[in-house]
Amino acid sequence: MIRWPELVIFDCDGVLVDSEMISLARTRSALARLGLELSEAQVRDRFLGISARSIQEVAERALGDHLPIDFQSQLAREIMADFERELKGVPGTWRLFTVLG
Repeated sequence: MIRWPELVIFDCDGVLVDSEMISLARTRSALARLGLELSEAQVRDRFLGISARSIQEVAERALGDHLPIDFQSQLAREIMADFERELKGVPGTWRLFTVLG
């Protein structure tokens, strides 16, 4: 029998894990491979908090060409692989679960 969780927390803006910087770093690398070189600050300013579709639109305008048809799905796979290797909880998160648990 499946035991459903007693509590579900939807993480927004780095509450439990800070995934945004990992996603932005991977996005920067993917775009660099396609010829769009951006600094960390430029990537943060342009892409922080926007959808993958919006990122693609901005990149296509900057490059003056379409990105590969599988750009978004390939980027998502790369980001998920990075999450598996690098994603860590925000300091103090374990205390939150101890208090709630």
